[in-house]
Amino acid sequence: MSAPTEESTTELVLTRTVDATPEQVWTAWTTPGGLARWWWPHWQDTAYEMEARAGGRWSARSAEGDTGVEGEVLTVEQPRLLELSWAWAGEAAQDRVRVELTEHDGRTLVTVRHRTRAAGVDDYRAGWELVLANLASTLAPRGPELNRLDELPGPQLFLSQMVAAPAADVYAAWLDPDLLATWWWPEHPDTRFEIDAREGGRFRIWSERAGLRAEGTYLHLGGTQEPAILMTWAWGAGEQEDLVHVGFTDLGGDSTLVELTHAMAVESDGTDSPRRGWSAVLGSLTERLGGPGGGSEARRPPGRTG
Repeated sequence: MSAPTEESTTELVLTRTVDATPEQVWTAWTTPGGLARWWWPHWQDTAYEMEARAGGRWSARSAEGDTGVEGEVLTVEQPRLLELSWAWAGEAAQDRVRVELTEHDGRTLVTVRHRTRAAGVDDYRAGWELVLANLASTLAPRGPELNRLDELPGPQLFLSQMVAAPAADVYAAWLDPDLLATWWWPEHPDTRFEIDAREGGRFRIWSERAGLRAEGTYLHLGGTQEPAILMTWAWGAGEQEDLVHVGFTDLGGDSTLVELTHAMAVESDGTDSPRRGWSAVLGSLTERLGGPGGGSEARRPPGRTG
C-alpha cells in the first residue's frame, strides 16, 4: 500500500509535554511492554507488536474493543524520531504517523503528526489526546498516594475516560452529594449519599432496592488546584477494603482526562466484574457532564470513527 500524498490528506498535529527523558518516552513507544502500559489500558486483552527497525511491523489488536491498527515502521532515529504507516485492521486506507521527541529542561516534548485521508479529523484528535494523556500520566513520577496502591497484593484495574468539562468541575462531581446524585447509579433512583469530603472523612453510597452499598474513607483529596482522590473502597461494613485512586488531568478547552485505578486487597481471578461496574459509572459521568461521543465512545482509540 502506498502512503498518502500531501495533496490528498490532512495533517493533524498534537503536542504533549511528558515528565520523562526522551529515552524513557522512546522505550514506551517502541517496545510491546511499553505500549501496553499506556496505549489502550482500558482493553486489557490488547496484544502489541513493535519491531523498532525500518521495515519492521507494528500492531495493536483488541478483541474486547473490536478494533486493531497495524502498519510498517518507516523511520527509526533513536531516541528522537519514529515514523509509522497506519491502517485499521481490515481496511485498505493507510495513514502516516510521525512521532518527534524533543528534550526540554529535563522533560520531553512529544509531537505527533498524523497525516490521513479520513474524514472526521476531530475524532482523531480526541483519540490522540486521550492516549497522549495516558502516556504523560504513566511516565510521570508517582506521588506517595499512588505508591500506596502497590502495597495491596491483589490485581489493579485501570480505566480512563475523557469528559467535556473543566477538571475542577469533574472533581467536584465526585465529592458533592447533590452532584453525585445526578450521575452515580442512575438506574437506581433510590440511591442515597452520605459524603464527608475531607481527608479522614467517610462516604457511604447505597441503594436499598438494588441491595448495593459502597463505603470508605477519603485518604487524600488534592483540591481543585491539584485534583485527585485516594479512598478506601468496600462493599459494605466489614468487607475487604480496596484502594481507589481517581486522577483528573486538565487537557485544556474544557476537557478532562479521568483516570481511575482500583487496587484490590486480595488476590482475585479477574477484574471483569469491577471493570464493568466502573465502566458504567464513568459512562454515566460522561453522559452527565459531556464527552466526545458520550459513554464508552469517549474511550475510543486514536482516530477511530463510526
